Amino acid sequence: MEKAQVLARLTRAVAFDERTRSLPYRLCAAGVSLLGGDGGALTLAYTEPQRLTLCSTTDAAARLEDLQEVLGEGPGADASRRGSMMSAIVSKGRSAVWPVFVEAAFAAVGEVSVHAFPMSSGASVIGVFTVYQLPPRLLTENADIASFVANSIGAAILSDPASDTPEGLGSWASRALVHQATGMVMAQLGIHSDDAMALLRAHAFADNVSLTEMARSVNELTFDFSRDDGARP
Repeated sequence: MEKAQVLARLTRAVAFDERTRSLPYRLCAAGVSLLGGDGGALTLAYTEPQRLTLCSTTDAAARLEDLQEVLGEGPGADASRRGSMMSAIVSKGRSAVWPVFVEAAFAAVGEVSVHAFPMSSGASVIGVFTVYQLPPRLLTENADIASFVANSIGAAILSDPASDTPEGLGSWASRALVHQATGMVMAQLGIHSDDAMALLRAHAFADNVSLTEMARSVNELTFDFSRDDGARP
């Protein structure tokens, strides 16, 4: 398919999607459909402290996106750092690339293919568009077209005045919970914010919950890092 046709299909899909959804969500869902995926996510500043997932279109996509944030590894992080498409086939057995993520992802959702595309603005990578497929299979379009879709979505997000009201895993409300919990862990243990965030991620992974769920437990005082008995009062 030609790039002009892809952009036209993307535009139509966004225009006729349910208007109660945010533009980032509609863009993500349209991109996923174009590439033959079953779910997807849009994340800005993927490897930065201010990382923000604008939307995740399915529960599986949300869980896989959260695992990559908690573990700090996966195709999304490498796509952001390298500025090129990264893919992973998640299946039973050891993986030479991202072994911890692949094992955790298989435990969470079973066999799945994960395709991560950097969203670029000029020479800068602003975020990552990730497409998930259950069961794993090839993308409908080739890598060049898929990258074009990702960059088109990125450009649309940058020009969207309402993109500060995201939905899904990384909403501003969710990020506020994480920031509040980070502050509480800092106060409980007298440590730096980076260390507090690392502990939140470690406990989220160990308890098999999302970072947002972990943060909520801390904020609601059902999890106290200053205790020695598992932190549950």
